[in-house]
Amino acid sequence: MNDNLLRISEVCRIVPLSRPTIYRRIRAGLFPSPIKDGRCSFWQEGEVRAYAANLVQQQRAGNPACPPMSA
Repeated sequence: MNDNLLRISEVCRIVPLSRPTIYRRIRAGLFPSPIKDGRCSFWQEGEVRAYAANLVQQQRAGNPACPPMSA
């Protein structure tokens, strides 16, 4: 697993989700939580890439890639 730390802009390039959607999914427990360093947030690259791979697997299995979010 890759242990590089990514900023949100790099996460958005790997996972086809907007920044607000990523933070909504974090709050809902659906996306890996960041590592906080003061005001900065970092994500482990391996966790982000695993999440992206899971999206691809869901799409191939015929499951919706973007499950509905509850309010």
